[in-house]
Amino acid sequence: MSVLLLLLCLYNNPLVPLSFLVSSWVPAMVDALFQATFLSALLLFWLCAFHGIRQTERKFTRFYLPKLIIVLMVWLPAITLASWQKYNELEDPGYNADLDTKNFMVLIGFYE
Repeated sequence: MSVLLLLLCLYNNPLVPLSFLVSSWVPAMVDALFQATFLSALLLFWLCAFHGIRQTERKFTRFYLPKLIIVLMVWLPAITLASWQKYNELEDPGYNADLDTKNFMVLIGFYE
């Protein structure tokens, strides 16, 4: 639970002033990382909470490992897509993610 509180603080992007002061891609990428990590940790929390209602024996390999694998499969594409979108927005201010369907479909095919 305390990890979720820390991730919630990071989810609110404490680096906003840095993005105005520095002309770099780093604050935007760190923000994307914080957002995807918080949402994945929240998913992991709820998966463990609801599954833990029925199951009393919680060994790591049988209880937590499958959930970690599922969340990791959500977290990696989320990080990749968010980073890709932030990078394109910084390189091209007129970038519209809705129009970038070709590259998005390539990425979807890669993760399938």
